[in-house]
Amino acid sequence: MTEDNETPPMSAAEKRRLIFRLVAPHVVIVAVAMAAALYVVLYVIKGGRGKEVNDANQCLISQMATKRVAPFAKGQVAALNVQKNPRQSKAYG
Repeated sequence: MTEDNETPPMSAAEKRRLIFRLVAPHVVIVAVAMAAALYVVLYVIKGGRGKEVNDANQCLISQMATKRVAPFAKGQVAALNVQKNPRQSKAYG
């Protein structure tokens, strides 16, 4: 007896479609998982307020940096303006 259940060989286009159907959902799942992980790292782990930072008056690093660059902010061609009490920029708040 001969078996008539044999499937004909697939063409190259059919193979590509099959591979795409099998791989595409996994790629989407991985991309969504990576986006979720990035969100967690940027917004959740950094604290309750997300990527916002504390006021500059409470930040010791900004106060030290202000004291360090203050001598260079003198003269007519000074490239920066150092405030005595650094504060958070309006662009970030």
